[in-house]
Amino acid sequence: MRVLAIGALTIDYIDFYGKYREEMLGGGAFYSAIAARKLGAKVTLLTTVGRDFNQKYLDLIESTGTEVYLLKDEGTVKFLNYLIRPGLRKQEVLSTTTKKIMEIPFDLKEFEIIHITPVLGEIDDVLVEYILKNNFKGKISIEVQGFVREDKVGPLRNIFWDSSEKWLKSAFSLHLSKEELLFAVKRRIQELIKSENNEGANYVALTMASYGSFVFSKNERHFIPIPRELIFENDVGCGDIYSMVFSLKIVQGKELIDAGLEATATAVLRAKYRQINEFLDDDLSIDTIKRRLKEHQTYYGLSHINKNVQK
Repeated sequence: MRVLAIGALTIDYIDFYGKYREEMLGGGAFYSAIAARKLGAKVTLLTTVGRDFNQKYLDLIESTGTEVYLLKDEGTVKFLNYLIRPGLRKQEVLSTTTKKIMEIPFDLKEFEIIHITPVLGEIDDVLVEYILKNNFKGKISIEVQGFVREDKVGPLRNIFWDSSEKWLKSAFSLHLSKEELLFAVKRRIQELIKSENNEGANYVALTMASYGSFVFSKNERHFIPIPRELIFENDVGCGDIYSMVFSLKIVQGKELIDAGLEATATAVLRAKYRQINEFLDDDLSIDTIKRRLKEHQTYYGLSHINKNVQK
């Protein structure tokens, strides 16, 4: 399967409870690309970076077999992440980018999925018009986070997603966190799902950090809780990985619950390891984690289909 991931690369500084800090490569496009590669997809990354971006990070991405197309800018988006407890962190924007992604320099017929994953306003709304005008026949998946963030240096603040209707009309799958829901649509999660009455996505995933996630379609809803032993302290990038895996599995024709379980298991595996290479090298744990999640879900009676979710 061919995937095009679009969004800025970032430099993330992780503050571990005020004791020490680590620098990491980040950005939804990065985590989406490595997640898709880990699951066997062929990935092209369309991204923005500044002149201060370290070549070692590009080497890391390309070492996974990801094709990288760079739009150069003066600066790189940088975040400071303060870990407060497992599943809870505060973020500060240290620097932003001025480069907007407005078109795609590839033949769109090459791709089955275009995954839109901004971090801080770097994707212009005209991009969705560009995709539609160029007769893209595949599926568009959307990560909401970068659409609901204020593009300013300082404490990270959310803003309302004014262009949500435009993007939702074209969305096949959509991912957002519970914190982002209010800023994304100011309405119930059910109204994000495509129906006779709604212009929405066919499939929606709502993640709640260490508590787990809900996955929705027109006629189904599942809650996937995370057992305590699978909750790890560093969840940076986990939502981005969840988003990509969920979309990939749905497009591949997996059942909604299976897509949610696979996405959760892959995100948990990311949180387990501090180093990305450890995550990439672990070829065994996803299935083990998925089985444990399913056991936990079944034990609490949460594995079921809710018909007529829209009502």
